[in-house]
Amino acid sequence: MNNTPESGLQEYAGTVTVDNVLDERALELYGEAPRWNDLQRTGKLAERVLKYNWDVTNITGGLIQTQLNETTFKSKYKLRPIPVTWLNTLSNGQELGNNPGWE
Repeated sequence: MNNTPESGLQEYAGTVTVDNVLDERALELYGEAPRWNDLQRTGKLAERVLKYNWDVTNITGGLIQTQLNETTFKSKYKLRPIPVTWLNTLSNGQELGNNPGWE
């Protein structure tokens, strides 16, 4: 590939960060499941959800203020819940229980 000014492409001379990559993937994967995996894997899930999702801290249009912060968010949403219907199909489903925060 020819990265000359004549080809219309310009070289990127800056530093690429994890946040730059996550921003770009947010544009490409808007509303898709891989987004959650990207944020969880990079440790940015709580930070990004609390920063960019207004209704997480202003439930019902700001009528209910939540106490959700990075610590309380991570304690519940670090792992997704295991569906109860799936746990009920296991012979030891009650013994295994659900992920922390989803009991």
